[in-house]
Amino acid sequence: WNKYQANNVLENINLSARKGELTCVVGRVGAGKSSLLQAILGDLWKSQGEVVVRGRIAYVAQQSWVMNASVRENIVFGHRWDPHFYELTIEACALVDDFKTLPDGDLTEVGERGISLSGGQKARLTLARAVYARADIYLLDDVLSAVDSHVGRHIINRVLGPTGILNGKTRILATNAIAVLREADFIALIRDRTFLEKGTYEQLMAMKGEVANLIRTTTTDDDDENDSEASKGDAKSPISLDSTTADESDLSEIEEADDGLGALAPIKPGGVRKSSMATLRRASTASWHGPRRETNDEENGLKTKQTKEKSEQGKVKWSVYGEYAKESNLYAVAIYLFFLLASQTAQVAGGFWLKGWSEANEIAGRNPDVGKYIGVYFALGLGSSALVVLQTFILWIFCSIEASRKFHERMAYAIFRSPMSFFETTPSGRILNRFSSDIYRVDEVLARTFNMLFANAARAFFTMGVIAFSTPAFLSLILPLGYVYMSYQKYYLRTSRELKRLDSVSRSPIFAHFQESLGGVSTIRAYRQTKRFAMENEWRMDANNRAFFPSISANRWLAVRLEFIGSIVILAAAVFAIISVSTGTGLSGGMVGLAMSYALQITQSLNWIVRQTVEVETNIVSVERVLEYANLPSEAPDVIFKNRPTIGWPAQGGVSFQNYSTRYRPELDLVLKNINLDIKPHEKIGVVGRTGAGKSSLTLALFRIIEASEGNISIDDLNISTIGLTDLRGRLAIIPQDPAMFEGTLRDNLDPRHVHDDTELWSVLGHARLKEHVAGMEGQLDAVIQEGGSNLSQGQRQLVSLARALLTPSNILVLDEATAAVDVETDALLQQTLRSSIFKDRTIITIAHRINTIIDSDRIVVLDRGTVAEFDTPAELLRRGGKFYDLVKEANLLDSDAVTSMLGKK
Repeated sequence: WNKYQANNVLENINLSARKGELTCVVGRVGAGKSSLLQAILGDLWKSQGEVVVRGRIAYVAQQSWVMNASVRENIVFGHRWDPHFYELTIEACALVDDFKTLPDGDLTEVGERGISLSGGQKARLTLARAVYARADIYLLDDVLSAVDSHVGRHIINRVLGPTGILNGKTRILATNAIAVLREADFIALIRDRTFLEKGTYEQLMAMKGEVANLIRTTTTDDDDENDSEASKGDAKSPISLDSTTADESDLSEIEEADDGLGALAPIKPGGVRKSSMATLRRASTASWHGPRRETNDEENGLKTKQTKEKSEQGKVKWSVYGEYAKESNLYAVAIYLFFLLASQTAQVAGGFWLKGWSEANEIAGRNPDVGKYIGVYFALGLGSSALVVLQTFILWIFCSIEASRKFHERMAYAIFRSPMSFFETTPSGRILNRFSSDIYRVDEVLARTFNMLFANAARAFFTMGVIAFSTPAFLSLILPLGYVYMSYQKYYLRTSRELKRLDSVSRSPIFAHFQESLGGVSTIRAYRQTKRFAMENEWRMDANNRAFFPSISANRWLAVRLEFIGSIVILAAAVFAIISVSTGTGLSGGMVGLAMSYALQITQSLNWIVRQTVEVETNIVSVERVLEYANLPSEAPDVIFKNRPTIGWPAQGGVSFQNYSTRYRPELDLVLKNINLDIKPHEKIGVVGRTGAGKSSLTLALFRIIEASEGNISIDDLNISTIGLTDLRGRLAIIPQDPAMFEGTLRDNLDPRHVHDDTELWSVLGHARLKEHVAGMEGQLDAVIQEGGSNLSQGQRQLVSLARALLTPSNILVLDEATAAVDVETDALLQQTLRSSIFKDRTIITIAHRINTIIDSDRIVVLDRGTVAEFDTPAELLRRGGKFYDLVKEANLLDSDAVTSMLGKK
């Protein structure tokens, strides 16, 4: 991965992928399949050898990366709009039916990280992006793992196989799907960072090596016949393609788009044009006339999950100042103000002492008592300096940092306690903006601004007193001068405050776009879209600067006027002093000098008072924004003390859904409708259904990530809506579809609370089939895990998530596509573990696309469009010949030993 890493991730790799061939790379979890594709992309550090790529590359990552944009923008991905080929692409990638369910067809916003799409939909969307790019070389990383067998067969026949839309292109597919191997022109088995076997399908079957054993253990001879029939049935009208190879000049050609994306009509139910001829000429890049948000949902009236960022209007409420003062520790604030006044008093006393020394010297005609005057003056100066240090120390340590820490804690707690709907409608850039830019202002800018405001206000107060004492006539100017200063301050404040709010709001898209681009940097580079994303970043920076630059200009406007008024103050003080001396008022020269020196200071003090008053109100906007997130509506309580479950709950593991319906947000349609399920204790339940049927929503409902609209869920006869979320979620175990890993050590990720010893950790790693890999890692249990688990493969991250779940002492285990990214061999071993005596007394709910993993479950739930279509034993469902029968048939398992023995029992 980098030149400093001791071990290679790939060694002695020799591979030649020819044009028009499908090359499949298979291997166990962590063998190096994804690393091979990234090496071809140039994302890995090459230690020796060379990689030669002839042509443009399209890449589909194992973890589907989608932009926060419409479905269409994700597929077109900056290329020129071709409606005919676009329709052909979405049909080949099995997206037509999905567009029927989306509120605005293919113009529906997918949300951040594609949150409004299922895992299978995201996988097919990224595949469609690759197909639409019309590249020369296709690098596809496990694109079939997230889709069910029916959709997988469709993709093989219409995209990947010899009759597919890419049949004339070079395709390199890293996969664990056995069904596609028969369509491959070349197969390579990677093991321990190098190729163990490679050759054609026929050659490898004749070798009777690991690949042949793998295929034989997962399929039967009858499957071949079924597959061929399925292929014939799905490929009745093969697509005739005119595949062209561009010369070098085409690689850099950028053509202007005839139509902007925003002008296109959305594709809604029906209307896919069929054609016997299609072109796979390379897609040219569309011209960039502006950021993709210019054609957003607000202009087109489309539905989006995201809310517009809220910005307050008008004067900041006094309650915001009160919250800041309260969190700053009012006692510390009082001590700070006392030291501030004391330091200013010492400074003024020093000035008067210097005046007295000057007058005494003038009267005596010499410099008497030099030591006394110097000593007192030095003591006053030293005391003033010490008080300034103390006041600053108190302000920063006991006020500013304390307030910032409390605000950060309140906001973080509120974010973590927010319902899932908040994260669906709020881009992460907004959250990052609050925790970075706004907290920075509360941390540093606001305290410094308050300090300068109070210091200059105190200095101005004492200065006015000195000038008024020496020349009382100067008091007549205070009111008109104050009026002028306040007028300018109010006029400037209205502009500056709103510009600061605009600046804060326009900074969020920068954070969001930057994070989004980092997450898909491999995809962006592979499609040669770096320049477009850099330009989009510049557009967002420009949008932010449109708010920032006027604030600087307005500041300069204010500075000119304040300096002019300050000059008038100095002139007035000088004129009044001259008049006082000339009229014989007895004003001494020392007093005149003191008054003039303070008059010079008052200009600067008044200027800073006006500026800092404005700065305080513009920066207090950050406190206002932090408080908005600190007061977010939260989920249900963590603990309901009057209704806590018993220590051993759930002792049995029975789960009951009673007329249960739910939706993700109040304004959206129901995703689960009138669900009635009665899962008995210790039962092994399989949940299947087409992509988007509501399978993952079922697990979200069980953990109360989404709350019930109607009905309820009971576990061991206890209504889960009556207990706290910590009591509920802490008693259940889940292996999610997208495994989460955090930067730290492997031990931290397995056992965050560090309550289990090494023996237990090694035991669960053994059950998860990770023990051998971890034993070979540097540090073993204390091996470093990078952010997001990026130094582990997707399959290994799923296995770590499985090991973590095994440590949870729960009688209910939920597996949501837990082994989707795992190879067939490892998956079979894990299934043996899940069926062993370890889990005999646990209720296991398994959501799976691989029908063979749940075929021997006690009962099967078939979901269809959010409803329970079928619920019975596998044998009974197969005899009925309904939806489950169709799924088993599509998976070519009707003649498998498991199904045959199951049907033969009765």
